[in-house]
Amino acid sequence: MLGLWATLCFGGALYASWLGYGGRDFAATLTAFAFYLGVMLLLAARGVADSLSSRFGTAGGYLLGPAAFLAYLIYALGTNTFAIARVGAVAGLVFVPLALATSAQQRPMGAWQDYVTLAGVWVTVKFSPSHWLWPYPGGKLAYVFTMLLSLNVALAAYLLVRRFRAVGYSTRSDRRWGFYVLASFIVF
Repeated sequence: MLGLWATLCFGGALYASWLGYGGRDFAATLTAFAFYLGVMLLLAARGVADSLSSRFGTAGGYLLGPAAFLAYLIYALGTNTFAIARVGAVAGLVFVPLALATSAQQRPMGAWQDYVTLAGVWVTVKFSPSHWLWPYPGGKLAYVFTMLLSLNVALAAYLLVRRFRAVGYSTRSDRRWGFYVLASFIVF
């Protein structure tokens, strides 16, 4: 997963540089992207979420949430797009699902908090003003960043705070899996 992460980040950085992006704005954007993508890929690696849960307990989710928020702050400050309203909206997107997951305590999967969290993440991805949240570079990456942030929050809430098991968010490292990933990218 780390190799895939490094390849995607490096390839994206080269392509963006070729398009003429650079400087502090680009560095801040790449940093946030690398963080969100890294968390998404790392938690998909077999056993990583279980290992983090056994090592840190629910604190792993409580650390990932503020780290995701910090990545947004790096983006906002680095691109000179910081606004209290934007930061407040992202804080709500990050911390409300974590608070809901915490309030579910040790209830089994399917508590009302799980459904509200899922609906909130879906509404965020589908209907949020993503171009307003991620204005640099001209809103071109807004939907991608909204998806990555929302996925990071959902992973923190469900895999680390609620400790759901067998949700299907894992990868294999055999040739068949590599073929499916490559074929999916080609079809996409």
